Amino acid sequence: MVGSHLKSLNAAKKKRLGVNMNKDIIEKLFPDALRRIEAGRCPICAEVIKPEEFRTELDIKEHKISGMCMACQQKVFRVD
Repeated sequence: MVGSHLKSLNAAKKKRLGVNMNKDIIEKLFPDALRRIEAGRCPICAEVIKPEEFRTELDIKEHKISGMCMACQQKVFRVD
């Protein structure tokens, strides 16, 4: 029981550290992008994020990583 509790604490800590590290990097390199993301806007085009436009779990995952809207994801990751 104690071991599983420690595992969940470690997982939560790792998750928290990763997010904070990314936020720190983004804030230093791209302060305008961070403000847009925090305001619920795409860091690329500044449009309001519309969660209903994300079609797959991968779209949602990418949004959580980059903050990009679906239209910008499609432009950036276009497959020819």
